[in-house]
Amino acid sequence: MKSKPHKTKDGDVRSVGFSFLREGIYVHKGAGKGMGGLKGSSWLDKYGVRKSTNPESLGKLATGNRKAKPWFDALDKDLPELGDIVAETYAARAIDATKLFNKQ
Repeated sequence: MKSKPHKTKDGDVRSVGFSFLREGIYVHKGAGKGMGGLKGSSWLDKYGVRKSTNPESLGKLATGNRKAKPWFDALDKDLPELGDIVAETYAARAIDATKLFNKQ
């Protein structure tokens, strides 16, 4: 997994982007050789030859020894906590900023 923070001019993180290896979705969905989805797909191999899903594997996703192992959804459970951390941080900064303007 790679992550990249996107920062404001002040150096504050405004968002974070994530990227995962393509192969991670195969584990998540239970796909693999001989275990295709309903539609299939096509791609170019390393020699530039067009390949496509074997029709015999269609509809076998998450069956046999290729059970789906949903790992990507696990990220969702941590998002509310991350939101709370961000809210507390910016609330504290807002309060500190008002103190600067209220000094006499």
